[in-house]
Amino acid sequence: ALLPDAKEIIQDGIHIAIDSIYHNEAEAMIEGMDSAGISLNGIDYLDLLVANSFLDIQGLGGKFKNINISNGCSSFMSWGDATIGTGLDGKSVISRHLDWTPDPAITENQAIVIHIPCLQK
Repeated sequence: ALLPDAKEIIQDGIHIAIDSIYHNEAEAMIEGMDSAGISLNGIDYLDLLVANSFLDIQGLGGKFKNINISNGCSSFMSWGDATIGTGLDGKSVISRHLDWTPDPAITENQAIVIHIPCLQK
């Protein structure tokens, strides 16, 4: 099955390494969704990391027989003049749209996630 294999790839960190801060962030997102009363039947933080690494996992298809993905998503990026006058002050911002199939897991659980990285001084 694709999802269990993809979750294992993310969890073992051998082929795709995701910093622990993003694991923690995904766990906190799940906790927040749970606190908000959103049904999380069969969903955990690894599902969020898989969704965010979907195309990276697709690229591993030659190494894993169960990974056969031919889908994708689209992104929209703004920078420069498009973000001047905002808190970004000309820096870039990207939005990702998971638009490959009308799967109820996606269409019935729409969310906007904003990640603002910590700036170390």
